[in-house]
Amino acid sequence: MRRRHQGSLTVAALLWVLLLLFPAALWAQEVAAVKSRSLRMYNQVLTGFSVEARARVIEYDMAGDLRRGKSIFQQIRSRRPALILAIGTEAATLAKREISDIPVLFCMVPDPEKYDLSGANITGVSLNLPVATQLATLQTIAPRTRHVGVMYNPKYSRRIIEQAFEASDKLGMALIPSKVDRPEDVPRGTRAFLGRVDALWMVADPTLMNAQAFRALVEFTKRNKVPLFSVSEKMVKAGALVSLSAYPYAIGQQTGRIANKVLRQGVSLEMIPIAPPEGLEIAINLGTAKRIGVECDIALEVFTFAARNGYKISVYE
Repeated sequence: MRRRHQGSLTVAALLWVLLLLFPAALWAQEVAAVKSRSLRMYNQVLTGFSVEARARVIEYDMAGDLRRGKSIFQQIRSRRPALILAIGTEAATLAKREISDIPVLFCMVPDPEKYDLSGANITGVSLNLPVATQLATLQTIAPRTRHVGVMYNPKYSRRIIEQAFEASDKLGMALIPSKVDRPEDVPRGTRAFLGRVDALWMVADPTLMNAQAFRALVEFTKRNKVPLFSVSEKMVKAGALVSLSAYPYAIGQQTGRIANKVLRQGVSLEMIPIAPPEGLEIAINLGTAKRIGVECDIALEVFTFAARNGYKISVYE
């Protein structure tokens, strides 16, 4: 009896040692995570990444200061981590400039092609939703929509509008464009939509992201009872009907899965193209839905759509 007791203690002790050692071996590789600044959405990304990636994550914060960022990347070069996670445009562009011999994954960068964020040692997850995804979502939520108005400044958004025309043709939708050069032009630009559109679709154009321009769009949609599909939850809170956007926590998880391929499977970043965001979130303003008379159809479709796809949903009144 005594021998069996000792033997069982030995096995238990061995199992305890293995349980202690296995995670340490699994998480031995280090990832340096550099945030452009301390924003809630960037912290959500880091949380999602840390949950998914099997690595030890060391966090750095540039605090919006490029000089501080350069100093951080000097430290990182001396530490030689297995991977760098760059969160936000400033961190990503600085990583591209300062690091050439350590794998770099970026995220939370709109239009990464604009910043030339590609190369032998860098790839990531774009913040931009594909135009086809946006328009297909609009069509799913508002199936009777056939004519979609879109306002844009050709200086900033010509390429995305060209993509939108191609995508809308495939979906059987007609795009009604209106060009503006300045935020002050937006009220005049909405005249192109009068009596011609079933919905307005907003692109992330700097001219329209202006508070004055956005208010003019909201006023037009409420006055003419036309749904406005915007680019952010913040805009829905301010009066737009619906937004579909990337969910930061899910982007962190997605980037973490890519990191695992690099760290655990030895996949080269050259073999991993820049990816669109997978995890999305949807927001709806029920007060706006009531004011424009779509609470019984579009609102229900939004809730169904979010549940079917497993998207996070935020509701405002």
